[in-house]
Formats: sequence, C-alpha cells, structure tokens
Amino acid sequence: MSDSPSPVRASAQEQAEQLAGRHYVCEDCWYSCPLSSEGCCDDRQSGCTCGRDKRVAAIAAALSAAEARGRQQAEQALKDYKAAECSCDDCEEHRNYNRAALTGAQA
Repeated sequence: MSDSPSPVRASAQEQAEQLAGRHYVCEDCWYSCPLSSEGCCDDRQSGCTCGRDKRVAAIAAALSAAEARGRQQAEQALKDYKAAECSCDDCEEHRNYNRAALTGAQA
C-alpha cells in the first residue's frame, strides 16, 4: 500500500488547519495573536501566541497516527485475505505468515 495521502482527501495537515480554528483576534488588538488576520499592536510579540499552531500540530499528529493504524489494518486484512484465498500451506509466504501468527510477530 502507498504511504502517500489520497488525492481525493485532504492531508492530515490540511484537515488540522481547518479543525484548529483561527488565530485569536481581540477587539483590543494588543491582545490579538500576531498571526491573526488583524495582527497584534504589541510589536514585541512575534509568532503564534494563542496556541493555534500547537493545536494544529497535535491534531495533525493524531490524524496521521490514525491513518497509519488504518493503513496497517488494511495491509493485515489483505494478507489475511490472500492467505485464505490460497490453498497452499507449503509456500514460503504462508510458512512465514503462519509462523508469525503463532509467535505474535509481524509477518
């Protein structure tokens, strides 16, 4: 299976950007995040001060981990299907697969 994201679905980073919301904007621009659409009036501030960038990173990591687990499950299901489809118990692939299944190791 390919490690590249589906072109139809947005990447984990793009999804995280949407889910994390916007940088903080306050009526008093002194308290707004410097990366917000309004900017910040406090020139001493730079970078994200509202935590949105950390939220994006955490959400993207969670989405990527979930996608990787899903990919692993799909690969295992494909191996199970192929093993059930073949009537051969003596081929190298099945001996390795069965040995791994008995020991609990990855095939």
